[in-house]
Amino acid sequence: SAEFTLAHADGFALQKDLYNLLGCITRSLKGVTETLFALNDTYPISDKCAVQLLSKFEIVPNNLLEKINAILEVKLKSPEKNVALTKALFMEVVALTGEMYKPKFNFNK
Repeated sequence: SAEFTLAHADGFALQKDLYNLLGCITRSLKGVTETLFALNDTYPISDKCAVQLLSKFEIVPNNLLEKINAILEVKLKSPEKNVALTKALFMEVVALTGEMYKPKFNFNK
């Protein structure tokens, strides 16, 4: 769902539609964190402290907490930056999955 959601985030960023943009970013980050829990064979009991807990795991992007905090610092004048940061984190997590990740959508058509 993170990939599908991120496909719509660019349009909301261009429109400066923060309500829908932040929804996309939050939903994408939720998918990223759930994937990281799965890669580390851990079931997340709750979202509370999820990022701090993930930061202690073996299979996570470097500086995960800092990256997520940077993504969530949205400025109305440059929300495209937040979309780019979210997409970059998504791609890092995709790389961590090795051959396990198979895109469900082909947005290049």
